[in-house]
Parts: sequence; structure tokens; C-alpha cells
Amino acid sequence: ILFTVLFLYQKIVSYQKRQSKIKEISDIIVIKLQKQQKNAISDSTGLTNRYVSNIQLRDELLSNLKNSEKYEIWESILNNLEKNSNVRGSTREIHGDIVKVYEWIGE
Repeated sequence: ILFTVLFLYQKIVSYQKRQSKIKEISDIIVIKLQKQQKNAISDSTGLTNRYVSNIQLRDELLSNLKNSEKYEIWESILNNLEKNSNVRGSTREIHGDIVKVYEWIGE
């Protein structure tokens, strides 16, 4: 019984850490999207995009994780991000590749 309790405790702690990491990275992405929007608005040349590629965000924010862990947590982050009504997800062609991008649409 003690072994089972310790195992369950470890699983709960692991889950809580993962959820905390997902929230933390989601908040960082929202801040990045807000900054990207401000930069695009203030760019007088019009060359700065209002959006950021999901691949760019993933590789920048999860570069320290192994690929299997990176893709697993990234799916959870995207699910969390897409629930935010101030973030719009769409697909764009960038350098010949069709990619998912995110854009801040809030005030």
C-alpha cells in the first residue's frame, strides 16, 4: 500500500509540474504575440508580420526538451492557446511551406 501511495503521489506531482509548465509557456507565447502585434503596427515599412509561426515558437521555447517530450507538451500548449479568444490561429504559406501561425487580435 505504501508503494502505491508513493507512486500516486509522484504521478500527481509530475502532472502538476507539467500543467504549471504548460501555463507558463502559454503566458510567454501570449506576451510574444502581443509584442509582435505592436512591432507590426509600429513598423512604417510594413514588413513585420503580425503573426508568429507555431514552429518558431515551439523551437524557441522548447529547445531544451527531447523531441518526444517536446511534441507531447507542445500539443497541450496549443490546445491551451487556442482556447484564448484573443489569439487567432490560421495557416499561411511561408517560404513555400504551409504552416500554422498565431496572431494576437486583442486590444
